[in-house]
Amino acid sequence: MRTLLCAFTLAVVGTVAAPSQDSEAQSYRPPPPAAPINSNYDADFDDSPQFFDDFNATISAQFDVEAPDLDYVWVDAQVLQDGSQREGFYRLRSQPNLNWIDGHYQGNLWVEAGWHPKRPQRNQTWIPGHRGADGFWVNGHWRAQSRTGFTWNDGRWQGSTWIAGSWIPTRAPQQRNQSWVDGYTDSNDTWNDGFWREASRPGYTWQAGTWRYGQWQQGHWQPTQARANSAWSPGYWNGRTWVDGSWRDTSRAGFTWVAPQRAARGNWVNGHWARARAQPVRRHQIYRANELARERQSQRRDWNAHSRVQNRVDRSHDRVQRQQDQVQRQHEQVQRQHEKVQRQIDRTNNRNQRRDVRTERKVERKVERKVERKVERKQQRRDNKRVPAPRRRDQRR
Repeated sequence: MRTLLCAFTLAVVGTVAAPSQDSEAQSYRPPPPAAPINSNYDADFDDSPQFFDDFNATISAQFDVEAPDLDYVWVDAQVLQDGSQREGFYRLRSQPNLNWIDGHYQGNLWVEAGWHPKRPQRNQTWIPGHRGADGFWVNGHWRAQSRTGFTWNDGRWQGSTWIAGSWIPTRAPQQRNQSWVDGYTDSNDTWNDGFWREASRPGYTWQAGTWRYGQWQQGHWQPTQARANSAWSPGYWNGRTWVDGSWRDTSRAGFTWVAPQRAARGNWVNGHWARARAQPVRRHQIYRANELARERQSQRRDWNAHSRVQNRVDRSHDRVQRQQDQVQRQHEQVQRQHEKVQRQIDRTNNRNQRRDVRTERKVERKVERKVERKVERKQQRRDNKRVPAPRRRDQRR
């Protein structure tokens, strides 16, 4: 799975829809082992810039202006070998003391994407992060290996939803009709313990907490009846007690409402009106995560259809190529047989030629010897005629 940098423009690879993650998830564990990888696993997708040239023209007005002005990276979705899906999401480009690892297959097992610490911490266990329901990555966090009075409840898959891991008290609540609200990690990567709340409150309904832009938004009591020209400022748990919410004006000229938030030192600041200031110019623009994921899913379907046609064409081409290769191999085999026969003919011709030469030489030597013997006999007869016959002794006298 690739990651793509997004500033004012994005560049993306791969895509597909994935199961939504639980809004209250706080940790992430890999799903059950996937089936062995094969050609159905899509590790490659359209990475040309043409997609975003068209995409920008269609949703150029749908930037997420409420997102933090941070340098995000879009991690595109993937379909795993077992048919399960991982939906795309935004994550920060970099974080101190953490390394990002893309989702990948290790042998036959799928390893989930996530931030991993560069070095371990003593007596601490790393709880991996997860994708928030709004399409932004929720960071992991360190937790103690054990705590007095608490037990760690591991995260788990519930269908296609990831249920967070959390510290659960071992003792029952002191009061009856109490429900436990799980803890969470804040923007400072600090663990905030959960708390006991009333199981019900007359005139109110409990709104479960949710992740927004990678940060936890606490659950709160919401009035069942609305007030005209008023907005509800939710209450919150400050670590020691519950601070009730209150009604406020919907708007106030020259002011903007600042929601309750936790200061850097850990103290909570109540919601309040602050003088409105000009919004600074954003350094980074990102598309709405749901729009981007939906468009990429549509592009994925088109790409898959094109890919199937292309695969059929490629298979047909490969089949023709294999047939051509087979014909070529057969031609080469015939050629080799022809060359073998030709070499045998050449060897036979060479043997016959050498035999003819030997026979010819034998005949020549035989004729030469015959001629030489005939010449020798003639010479011998000639010599015999020249020698006089010996006289008798009485004739000499």
